[in-house]
Formats: sequence, structure tokens, C-alpha cells
Amino acid sequence: MLTTLENRQPGAPLHLGLWCAILLFMLVLVGAVGRAVFTTELVSSHRIRGGMVVYLTLALLFLAVFVMLETHHPGSFAGISGDSRQQIGQLLYFSLTTLTSTGYGDVLPLHPLARGLATFEAVVGQLFIATLFARLINLHLLTRRS
Repeated sequence: MLTTLENRQPGAPLHLGLWCAILLFMLVLVGAVGRAVFTTELVSSHRIRGGMVVYLTLALLFLAVFVMLETHHPGSFAGISGDSRQQIGQLLYFSLTTLTSTGYGDVLPLHPLARGLATFEAVVGQLFIATLFARLINLHLLTRRS
């Protein structure tokens, strides 16, 4: 435990607090926009754009979790640099490739929690797209019939 505390970067508590605030903001944003996207109103370009916003915000949400995990447990991911500014970009890349199930394999989750979160993100990414399109097509067909 002591070695973990000694290896932390000097600004780690502030860094974690900032990412917790970002995570909370992303959760509120996903909830608010997602609620508007999945209502029973007419399908419009705004709702389709809202669906894209929710989808991309999910990647940012997972980014915040990945950054907090890497800050708390350094070495949770292979293929990222030691510089915290570069890590954010590399973990965003990892989050987007995982969400879209592209998965190039140049950044790998090593920590068991990182692996579980990456798997969960891949499932959420695929289910969100399927659910979003099914809902929007269903609403479009219902409004066309009436």
C-alpha cells in the first residue's frame, strides 16, 4: 500500500477529483440527451444528432473511468506513455476503438477491472447502436401510419 502511495504523481488527488467531476457531468449529459432521444415524439434530425451525441459521450464517460483507473493503478493499460497528457489522448483512442468494436490491439487493458470495463464498453457500444436504430425506425413507422 505504501509503495502505491509513493508512486503516485504529485497532483493525483486533484486529478482524480477533476475526472470524477467530468464523469458526473457526462452521466448527467447522457441522461438528459438520452431522455430526449428516446421519447415518443416524431423522428427528426435533432433526435438523430442527439443519438450521436449520446454515443460519443459514452466514449468520453469510459475515458474518464479509464483515466481514473490508470491514475489510481498505474500500468493498468499496456501501450500508453507515462506522460499524463499523452495518456488522455491514448485512452480516448482506446475508448473509441473499444466502443466501436474496432479494437486494433495497440493499447491493451491489463488490470482485471480495465478488462471488465473494456468488455462492458464494447457491449454497450453495440447494444446502443442497435437500440437507437430500432427505436428511431419504430417511431418513424408509427408516425407514418398515423
